[in-house]
Amino acid sequence: MTTAVNSVSSNSTFSASSSKPAIGKDTTEDRFLKLLIAQIKNQDPLNPLDNAQVTSQMAQINTVQGISQLNTSMAAMLTQFQGAQAISLSGRQVLVEGNKLTLAKTADVLGSKGGYALSADADRVTVDIKDDKGNVVKQLALGAQTAGANAFNWTGALETGLAVAGKYTFEVKAYSGTTSVPVTALQAARVEGSTITSQGVRLTLEGLGARYYSDVHMVL
Repeated sequence: MTTAVNSVSSNSTFSASSSKPAIGKDTTEDRFLKLLIAQIKNQDPLNPLDNAQVTSQMAQINTVQGISQLNTSMAAMLTQFQGAQAISLSGRQVLVEGNKLTLAKTADVLGSKGGYALSADADRVTVDIKDDKGNVVKQLALGAQTAGANAFNWTGALETGLAVAGKYTFEVKAYSGTTSVPVTALQAARVEGSTITSQGVRLTLEGLGARYYSDVHMVL
């Protein structure tokens, strides 16, 4: 069973936070009050500020602060939700950007999983599997595929015989008619653990190290 992971971000959510310093509630209100005082000091005595106008400005600043606080709360909730999901991923394989395949034997059966992300629907998708010298040892014809993340499984079968267990790479090509469809190769990696950081939820992947939850395209 595979599960596609939507690329939702708290911008990103799970990617590094903005380098700009946050503008807090006190700072924003202080600026507003200074502008309001300056406006009152420099008002035309013959045409003073309307009370309704001042009230409207106060309402606007409160609205802006409310939206800012809501965004902060939603970002925190999203991080906690992702953290709970990440815990359930421990020991499972996920697809992240990369083009490496590891052909391994499990219960006397060879197998290797990989994937790709299509920017649009394609009526023809092929995967060229290459050895450590860059030679194509097998081509998988996957036919028509829909846009988004997709997975494939290579059993190690060659045109004649079986490939030896070990490390391989792959290249994905996709077409809609005669037009090439942009595609991103995705490699499988096992989740060893997860951590909630100030920058989002970070996964520890076997052989790849740390990746953010937002980097996951699919759960296998």
